[in-house]
Amino acid sequence: MEELNKLRKIIILGIICIIISVGSFVVGAIMLFKHFEGVYVLLFGAFMLIVSAGILYGKEDRFTSLYKVFLVDKELKKHFTNVTYSMRRGFDDTRVREAALLEMSDAYKSEDYLKAEYEGTPFEQSDFFIQKEHEVHGKAGRAYMDATLYKGTLLIFEMPDKNMESVNVYSKDFSHRTKSIERLNKCEMENVEFNSRFDIYAANEQAAFYLLTPQFMEKLMPLASHFQTFAMRVVKNRVYVIYNKQSHDIFDPDSKIRKMSYSKEIEKIQQDIDDIKAIIDAVRGV
Repeated sequence: MEELNKLRKIIILGIICIIISVGSFVVGAIMLFKHFEGVYVLLFGAFMLIVSAGILYGKEDRFTSLYKVFLVDKELKKHFTNVTYSMRRGFDDTRVREAALLEMSDAYKSEDYLKAEYEGTPFEQSDFFIQKEHEVHGKAGRAYMDATLYKGTLLIFEMPDKNMESVNVYSKDFSHRTKSIERLNKCEMENVEFNSRFDIYAANEQAAFYLLTPQFMEKLMPLASHFQTFAMRVVKNRVYVIYNKQSHDIFDPDSKIRKMSYSKEIEKIQQDIDDIKAIIDAVRGV
């Protein structure tokens, strides 16, 4: 934690230098209308920008790396076995496509890969981003920007004793759904509250009713409340779950600027670990 807080102070210093640089550029540009001395202010701003680049170079990456190694990886190994964790690795986009829960787009990125075992259940998980390039017109002409369509986490594990036809379960607010669900049957369950929180698509109604027992529906409803969005697909013996949290990115520090509290960071990581356990426990009890 001491080294993390030292890096945090260096990052803050770099940000202050950037603010001074931007201020110098603004003041210098205004002064140029009346005084040649504005050039010196602009040069000072350029100097401060170079200084800030030198201060910040590699520091944010180093901060994140230390956080993941000394806090995240350590906590994961307390709760799971056979842990493999990498902040830079992620799922190939084919893994998200095979989940068949959401529509893919132009750009894709994945990180924070986790492979481990929880009470005899092997699983894999990774964060991912789906983006779409769109055209922006302005005074400077035409430009292209990436807009994030979905940002979340994909969790994959198996139920060895199952052999299911495809069943997709979406929380009502999960909007970026795959178009392939149009080929499935939309199902209504007997639980009215469950129907108000989820949309169900299945190869046939029998598969949906076989999977979504009254007990399983009761376990899924708290997950819909806990996560910002939630989607699950069960096909054959494999389970794909996509979820995201509004409060923070999974296994990431809340801030690289504010002073860190060890206990609060561990508590946040513990919450992310508990989310994985809660999902697997809910499905495993089917």
